[in-house]
Amino acid sequence: MIINAWGKIIDQLDTGDGIVICDIDLEELRSIRQSFPSLKHKVLNND
Repeated sequence: MIINAWGKIIDQLDTGDGIVICDIDLEELRSIRQSFPSLKHKVLNND
C-alpha cells in the first residue's frame, strides 16, 4: 500500500502479497515538506 503525506491511499494490491510501485511528484513532496512547520523547529542537541 502506498499512502501520501495526508493519509490518502495512492495505490494498493487488490489481494495477497506483492509489490506496489508508483511515481513520486518531487515538486509536490517539496511543497508538502515546506508546509510542515514542525520540520522548521529542529533542535540539534550536542550533549
